[in-house]
Amino acid sequence: EADEDRFVLNIDEGYLTHSSDRYDISVGKIKYEWGTADGYNPTDNINPYDFTDVPTSEKIGVPSISFNYFHEMANLEFVFVPVFTPSRLPGLDNRWIGSLSEVRKNFNQANFIRGRKELPVSDLDNSQFAIRLSSSTLVDGWDLSLSYYDGIDPIGVLRGELDTSVVLAGLLQGKTVLPNVTLFRVFPHYREIGADFSTTFGKFEVHGEIAAHITDGSKMNDDYVEYVTGINYNFDEISFEFIEEIMLVLEFASEEILDKKTQGNEFSGSGEYIRPFNNAVLTKINFKFTEDTKLEISSAINLDDEDWYVRPIVSHKFFDNTKIEMGFDIITGHSDTFFGKWRDNDRFFFTFTQYF
Repeated sequence: EADEDRFVLNIDEGYLTHSSDRYDISVGKIKYEWGTADGYNPTDNINPYDFTDVPTSEKIGVPSISFNYFHEMANLEFVFVPVFTPSRLPGLDNRWIGSLSEVRKNFNQANFIRGRKELPVSDLDNSQFAIRLSSSTLVDGWDLSLSYYDGIDPIGVLRGELDTSVVLAGLLQGKTVLPNVTLFRVFPHYREIGADFSTTFGKFEVHGEIAAHITDGSKMNDDYVEYVTGINYNFDEISFEFIEEIMLVLEFASEEILDKKTQGNEFSGSGEYIRPFNNAVLTKINFKFTEDTKLEISSAINLDDEDWYVRPIVSHKFFDNTKIEMGFDIITGHSDTFFGKWRDNDRFFFTFTQYF
């Protein structure tokens, strides 16, 4: 999937699997789920995302081969992705385009023009692979994994090319005209080393992830470390008759920049849609009233920047095959923060689903 817009009709996944007692092999268009955290997964890098509507961003399946080997002590998963698939970003006229803040820092006062995507050539050098070693038995009571990814950044970075000819033409006509900056999407290679864990202490589930992102090249994108840690807790002994269960997820997410490469050059970095959290608290509370009626409230707050996003959503299932959901996306913050650039995009949504 390399088109600028979402497909009207699409197959999310489609693959064939051969299984035995010790291994399975899958071939086709696949979505992968790596990591233990709930709100954000730094180690989950194989799939690109469709960001044309940021609150409903979803993974894009990639043509790939997956090999899983099972052992009593550990499992080994190897993924090979021969063809690059970019993430789908909003257009310059889309309200989810973001602020292009990094570009504006490097090109002050300009008109931005959308240029082409400089997709990597489809050859063996530009293939991607990932490997994960995981175990639930190596340390009693702990789920542990180590992962490594070698591939291409599906978000890419923006390279700006300045054109001042329109300024000169305007001056000759006695007008003040801003220069044009054409934005080209470039997709740098990078490597990422990650680890995650999950364990329980009584009724508490504790989990965490950490990943070091190293970009090839001197100035296309930063080198940084992202990490998430948190707890899950189920309140299943509730004194309120109208609530059957409450499930709480509380997480802390942040990053540390190892090498700031993008400042003051023609590249923007990839922080507009990924790397969203810097000293952030992520929460999710699920209220289960009945099997058919539920309320979920999820939020993310960047403590330093004081920007945040909240999504309350109510769902109710009628009969066995009809479901409705309704809720709000509420976003606030200063215009130069991650969430704040979308602070005018609050909305109400309603979804009707019919199962066949």
